[in-house]
Amino acid sequence: VAFGTTPYTAHEAHQIGAQLAIPLAKKDVKTRPGPGGKPLTYIEGWRAIDIANSIFGFDGWSSQLVSLDVRSCRQAANKRWHACVMATMRITLRNGTFHEDRGGGIAENKKTEEEAQMAAEKEAITDACKRALKNFGRRLGLSLYSDEHLRILNSKPIATQNSARNASYAPSSNTS
Repeated sequence: VAFGTTPYTAHEAHQIGAQLAIPLAKKDVKTRPGPGGKPLTYIEGWRAIDIANSIFGFDGWSSQLVSLDVRSCRQAANKRWHACVMATMRITLRNGTFHEDRGGGIAENKKTEEEAQMAAEKEAITDACKRALKNFGRRLGLSLYSDEHLRILNSKPIATQNSARNASYAPSSNTS
């Protein structure tokens, strides 16, 4: 049987849908300073893959590099290399459902042209993979596009409100 041709049972589809509907928890995301000091909240590549494995199974999804475009690779006056790369990734589930998305990677101040290209390619592929995965649902990163959810994730929790606030965003431990 070829990958992408095995349908989900009604129970499996319900379980997957329920898991994908859960917003990302604070423990699943990182924050870094963005333009104007505004925090940028993101999911790391390894974490997105880990969550996809837990929802779909390690053998329940696949990724495919659709395209890789080196936009620029140049040597600066200081003899260091800079590269910009765009990638398109396709994520396919075992039932044939797929999403594609593009991501970018930038590498700066590398010793060699090859090092700059490889670093930018890796970043672009990871970014495109995360962007394609987010199209499956909130648990895989779509919730990071919700301003309300970002306010909750980036707020400083007050001890008495923390458990009540996070309870609605934490995955259920029920295994029914």
